[in-house]
Amino acid sequence: MLAFAKTPWQTYASAWLNAQAQVVFLSTPLQGFLFLLALTLYSPWSAAGMALGALMALFICANVLRQHPLEWSNGFNLFDGAVIGLLWAGLLSRDMQSAVLLAMAIGACYAMRFRMVSTAYSYGFPSLGVASLVTLWAAIYVTLYFGGDFWSMGMRTEPSSLSLSLAGLCLLAAMLLHNIRATLFALVGAVLAGAAYFYVQDVQPSLANTLVLGFTVLLVLFSLPGTLLPGHARAYPLAALAGLITLGLELAWPHLSGLSHLPSLMAPMFLGIWLVFALIKRQHRLMFLDPGVQSLAQHLRNAKAQGGAVVLTGAGISTASGIPDYTRGDWLEPGVPLATYNYAGFIYNRYSRLMYWNSCHRFFKTAALAPANPAHLTLTALQQAGFVRTVITQNVDGLHHKAGTQSTVELHGNIDHVHCLLCGASQAWPEPAVWQHNDAVCECSGFLKPAVIAFGEDISLATWLQAQQAVSTCSLMLVIGTQVAVTSALALIEQARLRQVPCFFIMPGYPACVLTANDRLLFYKAEDLLPALSDYMGLSKAQL
Repeated sequence: MLAFAKTPWQTYASAWLNAQAQVVFLSTPLQGFLFLLALTLYSPWSAAGMALGALMALFICANVLRQHPLEWSNGFNLFDGAVIGLLWAGLLSRDMQSAVLLAMAIGACYAMRFRMVSTAYSYGFPSLGVASLVTLWAAIYVTLYFGGDFWSMGMRTEPSSLSLSLAGLCLLAAMLLHNIRATLFALVGAVLAGAAYFYVQDVQPSLANTLVLGFTVLLVLFSLPGTLLPGHARAYPLAALAGLITLGLELAWPHLSGLSHLPSLMAPMFLGIWLVFALIKRQHRLMFLDPGVQSLAQHLRNAKAQGGAVVLTGAGISTASGIPDYTRGDWLEPGVPLATYNYAGFIYNRYSRLMYWNSCHRFFKTAALAPANPAHLTLTALQQAGFVRTVITQNVDGLHHKAGTQSTVELHGNIDHVHCLLCGASQAWPEPAVWQHNDAVCECSGFLKPAVIAFGEDISLATWLQAQQAVSTCSLMLVIGTQVAVTSALALIEQARLRQVPCFFIMPGYPACVLTANDRLLFYKAEDLLPALSDYMGLSKAQL
């Protein structure tokens, strides 16, 4: 299939509609159009203000701040302008010259927005529309100071029952396109919240106020399972709690000392969401908000239905256990040329064998004392839960076995034993005196050698075929802690790519290989990301 690049105007239009979609936690241009249509049917001036606010924000980001299109094309950096414009409807309906004031308000919003966003994310909280909330509160105070009314509509026609019904259907269609289950959950909760609001009040509120309250709760209930934490194991209970908090704050707001004169706007919704995020481990929150982590969780669930993913691990997964990078050479004798340790040297040179044995013994002692770290343990839990089928590792430290991982293919062997190069028999490590004074040999007179692949030594055919077989039937591949600097790892990844298998790279830096369109790179340490991923997917502590 041919892919056509978007023209600049298509990019602008898409970003403009995306911004309006994100006002209600949606994400695509079609969903943005449906919400704009719904708002037009309900309140044309609100729709006009939202459209104008999103356009102004687009101009600021693209032309004033000169951001790269990748920074605003998904609408995320624009939706604060859409929110301000939506609530600017009263001023616009009375005097279109207030569009100049709207532009000034949006400019002020974006002067502080990015600092607010970065601060919120540094603590692992979604920024939501806090910048637009602060801007609107300030605008309301300024309007009151000059004797005006921010809310009164100069030209307003109450929507007919037909318009109200069509608006609801448009919004419902947009939400269903995004997430059916979250939409149905939010609808039920919003109806219950609206009913509670209507009957709890001493003086029964107007239908309009009840609809606004129900709409606010609808967004809260939809936001967590639909957009902020899609696929999170506890997204629905967290959303229900956020909805209850929001409803409680809405009911209590007029009675709160010092806040009764301040319109609640979106504050109860934001506080409800933030409070449930505070229940999540701080070190996990930011990763939970990463679309890459969310995508990986969904891919793992899909892979489970097809037998589980294949994982390829390298030295980076073991550094948290105190294991030096085997390929980097920390275990080698200082000042000894690297060529001394190759396979040919081991076969033909006594000095090479001595250096090889000494260095491998140093690595063996380190690995024997090293514990499996959270990354190893999480992979085991993912395997036991059916998300991972096979772990292929370039490591020789045996930590996957210590963690209890099954179906492990050790490409480069295991440092925990030695084997005979002639008959293939495995043995426990001999005492150092055995190789330091004479060559270590088997009963069959063949050389004994630490059971790890030396430089220039081929991977055994049986091991290689086992790895290829695992990759040939997988539907997802995770590449964890390896720079993909050796040909065997790259060959396995290329085998998966030929079958259009998604590959997720988890490492704090860039791999040595070129990434393709079907690859995803997550810049995290394995020992940080994998436990967060298991938490996101709801694996119990008992499984870990």
